[in-house]
Amino acid sequence: MNEALTTATTAVQIEPQSAASHAIRAVILSRLQRRDDSVGEFQEAARLEPGNARHHFNLASQLSSMGRKQEALAAAQEAQRLDPILPNLAHLLQQLQTVHQPAWDPMKTSPAPTAQTWTPPRQDVPSLIGQQPAWTPRVEANTSGQGSGALIPYGIGKWNWGAFALTSIWALCMRLYWQAAVAITLHVLPVIVLAISIAKLVPEFTSAKGNVSEQELTAHLGTAWTVFLTVSQYAFLAGIAFSIWLGISGSGMAWRARRFQDIGDFQAVQKAWNTWGIVSFCILILSICCAPFALGILAAAAVGGMGK
Repeated sequence: MNEALTTATTAVQIEPQSAASHAIRAVILSRLQRRDDSVGEFQEAARLEPGNARHHFNLASQLSSMGRKQEALAAAQEAQRLDPILPNLAHLLQQLQTVHQPAWDPMKTSPAPTAQTWTPPRQDVPSLIGQQPAWTPRVEANTSGQGSGALIPYGIGKWNWGAFALTSIWALCMRLYWQAAVAITLHVLPVIVLAISIAKLVPEFTSAKGNVSEQELTAHLGTAWTVFLTVSQYAFLAGIAFSIWLGISGSGMAWRARRFQDIGDFQAVQKAWNTWGIVSFCILILSICCAPFALGILAAAAVGGMGK
């Protein structure tokens, strides 16, 4: 039960404006005999969704079990105003109104109450006084794949190497389609532009045996292509920032976008992605370190070939 309270508290912290989260926490607190705290959570749920009769009914039930009959009666009457046919509400109101029925005053002209004034409660309807609220919110343990409004369990939002290093592939597999489209645009397009630029410059570079100025390279590429190349460089930097953001926030997004069997299944899947993400990141760093040497060797070979 303490673990359930921790999960419910985390849900309230993540979405403080969710009346359902406050209602769930209220029920758990009530079962832990923390009734004053439970009343506060039911009141917050009723404040966030004042048109929901169920929240007012639960508040009335909790107040009634604590002996706070007058407050309970006010909450029950509000629930009746919103939904007169709410299950168990009529019986609760009958009990509360009976408790608060004024004593007969012989000085008044009205006749004394008769035996027919009060009707005993039905035996097939259990008494709510001293018991837990009649309605218990359904706590959905597995909220994966339920969209952007789904609650993210505690411990899910950790750094994700798969989302960082294998951004587009990971996003597609997690059904994060717009994130995958952005990643492909920011990562793949600059590489293609760079590769085409190098291909266009190799003949000019080799024919001049490496003695090519920046102005000559720009003239050979053309102004439009040079601008395109510059923009692609900034896009690549934006892609790095996007990958970092997805590494931080991607786990929660994946939980909400794709259905998993349970938290253990989600963690197992992400563990495999983390492993491949770390391997890919190490290969990338190694490639970046070796790239200048490889390009130098290729350029020297090309210039030497032209010299012959």
